[in-house]
Amino acid sequence: MKIIDLASLAEAYPLAPAGGMFLAVVGAAMALGAAMMKRRYVLLGAGAAIATAATVFYATSHPIPRPSELQIASLIAAVALEMTAIAMARRALTKATERGRTLAILAIVGVHFFIMAPAFGPFVVALGACSLANTALAATTPRYPLPALWFVDAAIKVSAGATMLQSHASA
Repeated sequence: MKIIDLASLAEAYPLAPAGGMFLAVVGAAMALGAAMMKRRYVLLGAGAAIATAATVFYATSHPIPRPSELQIASLIAAVALEMTAIAMARRALTKATERGRTLAILAIVGVHFFIMAPAFGPFVVALGACSLANTALAATTPRYPLPALWFVDAAIKVSAGATMLQSHASA
């Protein structure tokens, strides 16, 4: 019994596999960062650069149906709003603790996944919800260690990315 019709998802969200590739690579970089917290942002930046290259390679080597204007617009809006909100948060939270800044940034990232929903479908909505739940847990549980928060967030991204890739391969 299929709960989700993967063929319909593959047709409705042609950008999902490339987005899944991006998420899996960024998530892997974040997992490394959880083990090397002082270097996590360098690893995240390197992971984002590698993920962008991998995503472009994937998208250009796998023919996909043309995404809709709404899908392209939601992707652009989500990234633009995320970058703007993170820049504003960094400026506003200069006196906050590292934990406070990290929670704010992860919350912003979690919210931006909802904006991407028209481009990537239900898996990115689930990703946003899980990311925000993890961030909320850390915000309400002071003993939740920052490396664990970072690692769980990474695992959520890797899982969502792999699911987005696999769902289209299975369709």
